[in-house]
Amino acid sequence: MRRAKSIRHDQNGLTLIELLLAISISAIITVVASQVLVQAFTSQATVKLHNDLRQEANIITRTLSSTHEQNPTKPYTISIDNHKGEQVLSINGHLTNSAYDIELIIKQESGQFVTLDTSDSVPSHLTIRPEDRILYVEQLRLVSKINSDMGFETSTIIKRVNRRDFRDDN
Repeated sequence: MRRAKSIRHDQNGLTLIELLLAISISAIITVVASQVLVQAFTSQATVKLHNDLRQEANIITRTLSSTHEQNPTKPYTISIDNHKGEQVLSINGHLTNSAYDIELIIKQESGQFVTLDTSDSVPSHLTIRPEDRILYVEQLRLVSKINSDMGFETSTIIKRVNRRDFRDDN
């Protein structure tokens, strides 16, 4: 009897229960870690797409601003053109990225609203005249063609500044 007790007491190994418990805990940790990684990659893709939309909106706004300021004496056009089978926004010949649907709503100084939308199949254009000193961009909305739930929207006012506006009258 004493001998059986000592053999049992001297064994170095895992019982089946301990092994199953270790495997179960490892499986739970693996599942939780993989879900966290998948969520992180999804969040990264969402943030990247939002940043791309914001960057494209900034490029369009900057192009509108520089075109408006650099053409004080001649008209220029903002249009929806068909370029390589895609509807794109064109600002005085500068094309925008065709990866986005773009809606541009401009309020002219006369109070009239003009909407240019790349999701429409109808080409359209707007001519900005030299006497239009202020360009009211009521809405610039970009929506991803890949993920239509992702969009970015902004508005701004672009004004032509004359050098005489800065002269000192004294």
